[in-house]
Amino acid sequence: MSKFEDLNKKYIVNDDHSGLLFFVSCYSFKETLERLRLFIKNAKLHLFCEIDHAQLAHDVNLHLRPTVVLLFGNPEKGTLLMEASPFVAIDLPSKILVIEEDNNVKVAFNSFSYLKTRYNIESFNELIEEFDKNIVELITKALSL
Repeated sequence: MSKFEDLNKKYIVNDDHSGLLFFVSCYSFKETLERLRLFIKNAKLHLFCEIDHAQLAHDVNLHLRPTVVLLFGNPEKGTLLMEASPFVAIDLPSKILVIEEDNNVKVAFNSFSYLKTRYNIESFNELIEEFDKNIVELITKALSL
């Protein structure tokens, strides 16, 4: 289990060991996205892009539930990880998934602790714990958890 279990169970750790942490928003899909964008900006992180998978599906005459991925991060700190293991770049920048499912708005992200193991970058333990802590705090504040 994740070391963030003590944050009052504000999120769910996926038990398939995928490294995903899930949150449930009390806000609408649109408002959840707006709040996450604002909190990313307020945290002085760079919002690189936003991928609206539902819109892309619609553009080719398919239907997909509301599904958006926000790509964001801190290039200065992310570069440190990529210097240690160039292949970590496939998982950077950080991503937050917002999806509407079963009448709930869910938010998920890949734990950096999982990436630490995946890329054998144990020497960056302190930085990785900081990343996880900051993203969990950003999401819990944005979702008012």
